[in-house]
Amino acid sequence: MSYSLAYSQAILALIFVHDKQNLKGYEFVSARDLSQTLNIPAPSVARILRLLTQSRILETREGYGGGVRIARSAEEISLLDIFQSIEQGKPLFRTNLRINVKDSRPQRLLARISAALQATESEMQASLRKVTLRQLLGPGGASRKSSRS
Repeated sequence: MSYSLAYSQAILALIFVHDKQNLKGYEFVSARDLSQTLNIPAPSVARILRLLTQSRILETREGYGGGVRIARSAEEISLLDIFQSIEQGKPLFRTNLRINVKDSRPQRLLARISAALQATESEMQASLRKVTLRQLLGPGGASRKSSRS
């Protein structure tokens, strides 16, 4: 599979931001707090937050008291949404296999391999789509009512 550590870090960061907002009453969480608490290098945190903000999963505020906050409800954010935000369209499997054989059998086998991996990727995406941030948070991660949409 071709996904990065940033994907898992993004999930963890979203859970951290959610809990700071909903359990501790923070309006915004600083990138510095995320980096230090989660032991993720600051440049990685900056990239993750930028990508999640571009995908409208997070929203930001500059200046004193600024940082990031969850832009949508935890029920609306799936693991697939996070994956697509971080991996920017990269497939789960790379199927651009090229061989230097002219025979038709290897070419048919390559087509079968590609089809099998593409089907598996579709199944994995469907599975990731079913799991929401809310489900990961479990029963102790209840949200306060929010006026944000």
